[in-house]
This record gives sequence, C-alpha cells and structure tokens, in this order.
Amino acid sequence: MKYPSQVGKMPARVLARLLAGQRLTHLSFQHIAATYRLAGPIERLRNEYGWPIIGQERIVHTTDPTGREARYFVYLLQISDIQIAGRDGQEFSKRVFEWEAKRIEVREKRTEGNEATLTPYRQSNNNFLSRDHSNIYNAKGSNHGKD
Repeated sequence: MKYPSQVGKMPARVLARLLAGQRLTHLSFQHIAATYRLAGPIERLRNEYGWPIIGQERIVHTTDPTGREARYFVYLLQISDIQIAGRDGQEFSKRVFEWEAKRIEVREKRTEGNEATLTPYRQSNNNFLSRDHSNIYNAKGSNHGKD
C-alpha cells in the first residue's frame, strides 16, 4: 500500500479520513471537500495505491412520491488495514489535516468578516487534530467493517 505524494489532492484527503477510521459516503465527503466525486479517488486508491477499501452498498427509501429507492456506498478501511498502516498512516493523515487547516486559515483571513465564506469543516478538522488516534491503530478484535 502506497501513499499519494500530494497531500492536497482528493485521493490523499480521502485516504487520510479512512485511515482515521471514518466511513465516507458521497454526501459526507461533499460536506468536507465540496465535491460529489468520491468514487474517482476511491478507485485510484484501490488500483494505483493498493489500498483495500471496502464499499458497502446501502439502499434507502427516498421522499420521491413514486417510492423510488436510492443506492449508495459507504467506504471504509478495516481496522486491521489501519493497524498495518500504523505510525506511517497516522503521520500521513496528520500531514493532510494540517495542510487542510492551513489552507482554511489562509482562506478565512482573506475573507475575514464575510461569514458566508467560512466552512463548517474547520471545526471537524480541528477536532481530529486535537484527538489521540492511537486506539484505532492498537484496537484488538474489532468488528469494524462487518456491519
């Protein structure tokens, strides 16, 4: 398993979250990165970088009056794969989240006073950076990914 070389690109941003134990959907990633194209980075991480990302299909009822159902995928890494990544995975995720925090800070300074341009992502990113994630990398006997 290899890591993307550019921390600011979508494959790196996706992988950082998966290595942090997050489960991603197109909708959840859209709220983070303002893109609805999650399948592209997932395929690159699988095929070019060798990450064994699991895609769990979900089907939900919609509010469509015709009774239409919607299908989507939840993407994740199993705890065992996160553990294999170990310290390298933690450091990679940290570099990505620090890059994001720095970019957000620069943007917020440029748009100071204009609340409409601020992002809700900043809070979730800061929460990640302030937490200890060693429990993810040291977990034993988890059912992560076996919903």
